[in-house]
Amino acid sequence: MHSVYGAWEPDDETGPYRFEIVFIVRSIEAMYEVRGRLAKTLGLHEHELLHVIDSVDLQFEVLVYDQVTLAELDERLRISEWDLLSGLMERV
Repeated sequence: MHSVYGAWEPDDETGPYRFEIVFIVRSIEAMYEVRGRLAKTLGLHEHELLHVIDSVDLQFEVLVYDQVTLAELDERLRISEWDLLSGLMERV
């Protein structure tokens, strides 16, 4: 796992809400592994990683680090707590 990004829509109190979580991984093999684990854990099809919790749509994406562009991460925030949990802060 390289990093994790998130985006919340809409930014108001009316909803309906959507939270997108983007996992950036280091290889294609890791992408398949993460997608498979998410699908199995959430009981979803591997190509439709959409889950609903308390009327919030959770959309999961898994992208490979060297194939992702800045445009794909536009308006998403890096979830820095993941950096602390994964040890990335120690390598910076």
